[in-house]
Formats: sequence, C-alpha cells, structure tokens
Amino acid sequence: MRPNIISLSFFILIFILSDINAQTISKPITPPVTGYENSQDNSSYHLKIKVGSVSNHFPGLNTSSGTVLFSPTGVHTIYDLQSNAVPQTIWQDPLVPSNVHAVYMQSFQPGSTDRYTIYLFSENFGATWTNLGSVPTFVSGFPSIDGFTNGSAVIANHNRSSSTPIRTKIYFDLGAGFGIFQQLDPGSAPAVDVLWPKLVCTPDNKISFVAAQNPGVPYTNSLINLNPPIFSGYLEYGGKLADSYSVARASNGTIGHAFIGNESSPHDVFYRFSTNNGQSWSTAQQIWDWNFTDRLGVVRGIDIVFKDNEPYVVFNVSIMDEFEFFPELPSSIRIWSPNINGGIPKIIADSSTVPFFPNKGNTSDNFLPVCRPSIGRSSSGNFIAVAFSATSGHYSTFDSSAYYSGWITYSSNSGNSWINPEKITPENPLRDWRYISVSKSNNLTVSQLTVQMVCQSDSVAGTNVIGGSPIGDAELIGIRFITSATSLPSAPQLVYPPNGSTNILLTPLLDWNNVSNADNYRVQLARDTGFASLLIDQSNLASSQYLVTASTLSYDSVYYWRANATNSNGTSIWSPVWNFRTITFLPPAPILLSPPNNSSGISVTPIIDWSNVPSASSYNLQVAIDTSFTTPVINQTNLLISQYNVPSLTL
Repeated sequence: MRPNIISLSFFILIFILSDINAQTISKPITPPVTGYENSQDNSSYHLKIKVGSVSNHFPGLNTSSGTVLFSPTGVHTIYDLQSNAVPQTIWQDPLVPSNVHAVYMQSFQPGSTDRYTIYLFSENFGATWTNLGSVPTFVSGFPSIDGFTNGSAVIANHNRSSSTPIRTKIYFDLGAGFGIFQQLDPGSAPAVDVLWPKLVCTPDNKISFVAAQNPGVPYTNSLINLNPPIFSGYLEYGGKLADSYSVARASNGTIGHAFIGNESSPHDVFYRFSTNNGQSWSTAQQIWDWNFTDRLGVVRGIDIVFKDNEPYVVFNVSIMDEFEFFPELPSSIRIWSPNINGGIPKIIADSSTVPFFPNKGNTSDNFLPVCRPSIGRSSSGNFIAVAFSATSGHYSTFDSSAYYSGWITYSSNSGNSWINPEKITPENPLRDWRYISVSKSNNLTVSQLTVQMVCQSDSVAGTNVIGGSPIGDAELIGIRFITSATSLPSAPQLVYPPNGSTNILLTPLLDWNNVSNADNYRVQLARDTGFASLLIDQSNLASSQYLVTASTLSYDSVYYWRANATNSNGTSIWSPVWNFRTITFLPPAPILLSPPNNSSGISVTPIIDWSNVPSASSYNLQVAIDTSFTTPVINQTNLLISQYNVPSLTL
C-alpha cells in the first residue's frame, strides 16, 4: 500500500503548487544594491519636479488605541532606497529620552554619486529636528545608529574616507547632539571589504557590528577598546548579504544577532548570542525553516530587540521558491521569542488583520504586501512595538507600482498578546511610506508610551534606485505613536480547586488570584483540554471567584478550567489549564451520638460525637442557639475525626 500513498501525496502537492502559480507571477529575488557609490541611473523616465523645496507637514491622526504625530525633518532625497532590508535609523537615548537621534541617506542624483549620511538631532522628544550635516563629510551610504551612555550618537556606514577602499567605518560624537564626530576604522575584512553595517553599543563604550561583503560573506566585528581603538577582528558566519541581519543588546550585556541563512539554508532565520561583546558566539539556533513543502520563507525583512534579557526577533514571511518570490500573494509578520507561544513564531500581522492588496508594478526592491518589520521596546514595563509597511491599495499611474502605508502593532504584556495592527500614516495626500524604523528603546511614563519612529515619505510609488520607477521627492518624517500606558492585565493564577485534585464536591467555588489592573474576569470549565465541550463560559465577572451551580457537574468526572482578565486596554492570555476530579458519590449524613437529642444538664465543655462515615475525608460541625443556624456559636470545618471537644459554651 505504501507506493499508492506516496503517489497520492505527490499528486496533491503538484496540485497545490500549480494553484499557487496560477494566482500570480513569481519574480526573481533581486540582488541587493551594491553599495558602491557609482553613477548608475537606471530610470527610463523621470518626473520633472523640484526636489526638497518644501517640507511636508501632516496633521496628527487618531487610531483606535493612540495618537500619531508627524515631524518633518526638512531632509529630502531622490535616492529612495534607504535599506536593502530593515533600516536602523533612529535612536532615543534611554537615559535622556528628550534626545532623539536619526540618520538618513541623501542624494540628489539618481546614480548616487553624491550620496551622504545626514545626521539629525532632536532635543524635544522628536517634535522638531536639526540637520547637523553629513557624517562623514564624504560620500557614504547605508547608515545605522546607536549611542553611548554619555548620550553621544554612534553611526556606522560605508565610505571612501581617508583614501581607503569603500568599507565600513564607525563614527562617535563628542557629546549629545554636538555633531563633532571621530572616526573608527575597523580595517579590511578578508578578501573584500564589508558594507551595509548594523551596530550596537555597550555601556562601557564598546561596539559590536555586523556587515557583509559584496560579493562574498557576512562578518561580525567588535570594538573592544575605544582609546586607543582596538577591534577584535572579522568573524565570518553563514548568513545572507546586505542588511539581512540585525543586532541588539540585553540589559545583562548579552549581544543578540538575528540573520537570514545563506545558500545552504535559504530563507531560514537564525538567532545566536555573545556574552563577550561579539568576540565569540553561541551556536546559531534555527527559529524559522523554509522548505519545499510549505515554501514559507523570509526575504530581507528581519529585526531584533531585547526585553528583560530575552530576545525578540521579528521577520516577514511569504511563499518563496529558492530564487523567486511572489509579491502578489499575502505575507505575514511573525515574532519569535523563547518565552512566548512556546518558542514558536507567532503571527502578529497578516491578511486577516491588515487589508490585503498585491504588490504590483516595480517589485525589484523585494517588498511584500506586508513587510520590513522594525521592533522596539518600552524603556521600562512590558511594552513591545512593531512597525511595518503594507500596500495601501493605490497604484502609480506611471508604472503600476504600489503605494505603501505605515502600520503598527504592540503588546503590553511582553509579547503574549497583541493589538490588531493600526495604520499610522495619512490617506491624504497620497504618499509612499517605506523604510520605517523604530527606536530600540521608547520612553514609557506613568501615563503613556511614546514610540519613536522615522519613515521615508515619497511623492511617488516604487523605487527609482533599483527598479527604475519615476524620480520622486522623498523626505524623512519623524513619527510619534502615543498610547496609554495602561497595560493589558496579566493572566490570573488559579487557586482552587488545586490542579490534579480529587474528591471535589459537585458545587465547588472556582477561585483565582486578583489581577491588579483587571476590570473583570472570564472563566471557562469543560470536559476536554481543548474546551470544545464547554459547561461554563462566564464573562464580565466582577470578582475572582465563581460558584458552580448544582446539576452542572457529575460524580467521578474530570473537568478542566481556566480564567483570563480584561481591562480597557484588552484581555490577557488564558491562565494555565487546571483539572480536578469530582467525588465518587455524596457521602451520607453522619448520625449524631452524643450528647443525645433533647438532653439536658450537659457540661459546658462537652464532647460532641457522631458516627464515622467511611467515605468521608473530613467533617464540618456547627452548633447554634437557633434551629436555623443563623447565629452559630461553633463553626468548625475540615475536622478529620468524628468527634469534637468543645472548649466552652456560654451559660
């Protein structure tokens, strides 16, 4: 029978793949922009516009959960490919959160012969920006930014300064917003110099960065001493080229490195870490696997941040062949962390929560319908935010390229649950919003969280640099997303009946702990662990208890129960599932033995005795001065023997 089974599986697979290809045309995965500052004007036609004449001012807008404010930087460009993947172009100083730093790649020539890294500084939480010029004052490209604990910005890019070949160099400012940068040159990597750097700084003025050759392999390197500058040296790893990587630092000093695999593991995602500032690394852990069965893989979009010393890696997933992708099919944003969803990447945005529109026209920049996620965390608390780009449903009349919008989703409980994504860019005027970048740390106060972002807003859709779309007037725009700091409640902790307990009465009081910021609770009880056969599903409970009514449960049966909590910001995840078994049958009532019924002259310290009940595990005793027992003078529970010595009765 096995040959028949194999043949059936084969024909089913062929049908599915044929169906996919019938829906859309695959496109080759375009190689990254070389990074070499050479004139190479690929556009077949240009818009005749005056670039950078006026800053764009956008009114604020409200979403379901927050407010969005926009800040023009006044920095324009016609070089509209800011990254081959996810940019790292904004840094809010976590120690002085009013100081926000950004970098942007600017050129007024399509071939980028005058491409520069512009450094911008804000000292009012990103409300206004000051252009402090190019870093270095030399042709450069593809910057990333982080900072030292003294508040000075640290910028990495690749350039030809000091008469070297084009390669990665690092620059650190002499103070917060000074704009006086000193150069650090890591030197040449083996064979070919490395480009497209991403960096992270440590509190003791050390730097770890990742960069890649073109063509060639990617490397990591570390500055292990600032004065004099000493680098640990380039270490090769098995990853993809050109921005398909990201680094971040945990509060305990761990450096995390997320990257997309190379040709031996195409479209896979890996995570590894270093505890000595990148001088050596752990074995890479595969956290996403592309295969020929489901064909779900990752192209270009990946980013990482740490929260409470745990890594969070976000990436975009879509159907892919080994050398092709399908920009007209739905894609998704997923997040991985070892402490959420059992370590299985969790979908936080897809066509069920973001309106789906195919990416058509110029797709040589490898954009997907939802893609290029950038991740940041709150400066304290449990917030994690992910911003990304998504097709808007509008297309260019010049070459049918898709206009993109900016979106955001966030979690207030360390990634366990997420709000539905919300659009954070305006519908009008129609602009192409791409290359959104979120600060790794974002200021959280008692009342609100502000997520700091920058994003390129272009007057036309598509990418001129790599795909030849019309030249537009693009500007770097600061975006602040402000939401209430009220977090989602945590999951309740179940109390009674204890997990795995037996001999529970048929009307138990289900009890769980109070959750400090919860407004109400929901409890479920079922016969199965999947809660398909629900017996109780009670929501809007004001207290953290629920009394099971008679005739709900049966004797000698196992039941499963759980609870969650809700406030104005949303609902927690479910508590862990507990179970209990009910009693085999109800024990008979004891027979009272002593003192005899209606007896008199009894001592004020009598021994009250009743018959043993073989099936009983404990007894409850009440003594009252009235037959309705409204005012008991003795109320003892959980007595283990069928006898009680009364200490004293009132005469």
